Amino acid sequence: MDTRRFTQNEFIPTGSFVENYGAGTASLTGTALKDGNGFIINAQFSGYAPNAIPDSTADAPAGSPKVEEDGSDKGNWWYYTSTSGTLTGVGSFAGTNYVIERAGPAFQVGYGASGKNSDFGASGWLEIYHMNDLGGKGDYFKQGDFNLDLKRVPDEGATILLLSGALGLFFMIRRRLS
Repeated sequence: MDTRRFTQNEFIPTGSFVENYGAGTASLTGTALKDGNGFIINAQFSGYAPNAIPDSTADAPAGSPKVEEDGSDKGNWWYYTSTSGTLTGVGSFAGTNYVIERAGPAFQVGYGASGKNSDFGASGWLEIYHMNDLGGKGDYFKQGDFNLDLKRVPDEGATILLLSGALGLFFMIRRRLS
């Protein structure tokens, strides 16, 4: 079992976070690296749960929100109730691949949702499994999380966001409205 830590990585400026409200889905893709070693992230979120009651958490999914250091606007967050995806190793982690699933509260998005500050962001908690030979979930490995700060950057046809967060990466992310 590979027990090397892969936290506090630096985000490189590629990747995306795309929300499709009409389909009730979002995706997070990119690469988290530290000293050239890390993971290609491919995460999907579904089960979009909008906040229908402003300034209230009454309609939040069960077990949500998860409020950490700053949840000042938790009554206006929105959620994705399902998380799935993969982490594919690069550099010294090449050949080390994981499957991720939601653990605990739903993936949350909004001001203060990263749990680290009051900025616009997102966070989600993960169960991480070794990938089996068929590309599916193998043995349990550990828990982890995404803590992301999102910053809007103007773009024609879509809102692009600059993301920095838990694994220590910077991503360009797109937010599409349907």
